[in-house]
Amino acid sequence: MRIEQLQISNLRIIEAMCLEPGPGINLVTGSNGAGKTTILEAIHLLGNGRSFRHPEAGPLLREGADSALVTGKMVEDGGRSVKLGVQRKHKEFIARKNGEAVHRRSELLRQLPLQLLLPVSHEIVEKGPEMRRRFIDQGLFHVEQSYHRLVVEYARPLKQRNAALRMGDLNLVRSFNPLLASTGEQLNNFRTSFVETLEKELAERLVRLESQEKVSLEFRQGWAQGESLLEILGRNESSDMKHGFTAAGPHRADIRFRVNGKAAASKVLSRGQQKLLVYGLVLGYLEMVHKAGQEAPVLLIDDLDAEFDARRIGAVLDQLEDAALQIFITTLKGNDLKREGYGVFHVEQGRLSVK
Repeated sequence: MRIEQLQISNLRIIEAMCLEPGPGINLVTGSNGAGKTTILEAIHLLGNGRSFRHPEAGPLLREGADSALVTGKMVEDGGRSVKLGVQRKHKEFIARKNGEAVHRRSELLRQLPLQLLLPVSHEIVEKGPEMRRRFIDQGLFHVEQSYHRLVVEYARPLKQRNAALRMGDLNLVRSFNPLLASTGEQLNNFRTSFVETLEKELAERLVRLESQEKVSLEFRQGWAQGESLLEILGRNESSDMKHGFTAAGPHRADIRFRVNGKAAASKVLSRGQQKLLVYGLVLGYLEMVHKAGQEAPVLLIDDLDAEFDARRIGAVLDQLEDAALQIFITTLKGNDLKREGYGVFHVEQGRLSVK
C-alpha cells in the first residue's frame, strides 16, 4: 500500500496542505511545533480513525474551524486505486471509502494498514502488558484474516461472564465457560505461533541494526502453562466470583523481553537500546506481513533521531530502505538524513515546501 496524494484541512496548525509523497522513504523536516507530526497524525486518522497523540497535544481542530478533513488517494500492492476520506467534527466522525460510508474502524484498518513508531514506543518494554497485547493483536489483525473475528467472539462471552460474576449467578457463569475456553485456546494458538516467528525475525533484525544484545521473547498466555483453560475457569470460580472478574485467559497474556536469556530488558537496557529493540520488533513484524503475502503497511516514524546517534540512524535507514515500504519520517535533521531517492518535505507554521 502507498499513498499517492494526501490532503489535509483544518487539522491542528495546518489550514490546508496537499502532499504527494514518493513510494519509498519520505522525510518531513521542520522546527519543533511546525506541524511535522500533524502530517503523520493525518495519515493515522485516515487509516485508524483515531489520533495517536496525547490529549495534552491540544485541540485536534484548527482554531475557529468546525471540522477537520483528511483525504487520501492510495494504490494497493496489486495496483488498484482507492480513495479514503475522514472528517472529524467536535462530536462527530465521518469516514468514506470511494464515496461510500465506512461504519467500522476495522474497515479503515484493513484499507490502509499502518505501523507507527514514536519517541515513546520504548514504553512497550517498560510499561504494563496491555501495550504488548495490543502489539500482538494489531500484528495478527494484518497477518491472519480470521483473527479479528476470533477476538470479537472471545470478548463477548468474557464480558457476559464478568457481568454474571458481579451478579453472583454461578449457573450463568458456568454457561459461558465452554465458549470462552474454546475461543481463548484458539486465540492463544495464534499468539503463540506469532510470537515464536517474531522472535526469530527480531534476532535477525537486531543483528542488522548492530545491536550487541541478544533478546528473547517469553510469551505468557494468561493462565498456567500446560493446563486446559476450561479447567482453570472452573477451578477459579470462587475467586472470580469474589473479585467480580475473570482472572485467567488470553486477556491476561503478556510478553517478557529477556536479555541474554535472563535479565528483564526494562532493567538492563538504556532508553536508546529499548528503542532499538522496538524498531527490531516492528521491522521483524513487517517482514512477517511480507512473507504472509498481505498488503504492505505504511510506516510512520516520528522523530527518528531522538535517542539515536548518527551511526545508529544510518543502520536504521539501511534497514528501512531494504523493507520496500512507503515510509514517512519526521526529523529536525533533514539534511543529515537525506539520501538519494528520498522525498523531502519541509514544514514551517503548518505550510509545506518541497526540497
